[in-house]
Amino acid sequence: MAITLTPISKSTLITVETAKTTVADFLFANSEKEGCKLYGIVDSAKNDDVFRFLATGDVKYRSLFDGTMDVQSFGVSGFLVECEKESLLFEWMTTEAWGDSCCIFFTSKSSFDEVFVHFQKFNRVYLEGNEVVLFRYYDPRVLRIYLPTCNRNETKTFFGEVKSFFAENEDPEVLDVYKEGEESGTEDLEVTSHKIILQ
Repeated sequence: MAITLTPISKSTLITVETAKTTVADFLFANSEKEGCKLYGIVDSAKNDDVFRFLATGDVKYRSLFDGTMDVQSFGVSGFLVECEKESLLFEWMTTEAWGDSCCIFFTSKSSFDEVFVHFQKFNRVYLEGNEVVLFRYYDPRVLRIYLPTCNRNETKTFFGEVKSFFAENEDPEVLDVYKEGEESGTEDLEVTSHKIILQ
């Protein structure tokens, strides 16, 4: 299944707050507050250091291209990761890799397999002229452009069972949180920017 990217003017509520915490602590505090699991998607095409951390075997992961593309695509795949506080991969994603636009995080009550199936739907998009391209929504630069173009239905489809998305801002000392707008509200998307402490 592919989606079509169509820029739409819409309402987005943006607020700025100061978190005064590290990326890792902020992410886990939010997942606990929401009663959700914390997941990440890391882009191996952007930073191939990810493979040495995947090789440690201390975290559950799976290529989002698994079963949908040829073996050569594995090296440029996005990898779904179940985040664990003590994981070397999670530590790397929230310290060394932070600021390199190579990963996003999200919270969900759904299982690993359920979120895997959900995000596999978005691997490809149609551009004008029916050209099909890979959709690297797990690149924070893409996510922060894409989400504000979505209308309410598109936002709901992309979020699925996701409670919140978390990604670095253009300024790596700022972490952006994306949530669906309230059903009764006028905003389709709520974005909160948090000043964080880099390690």
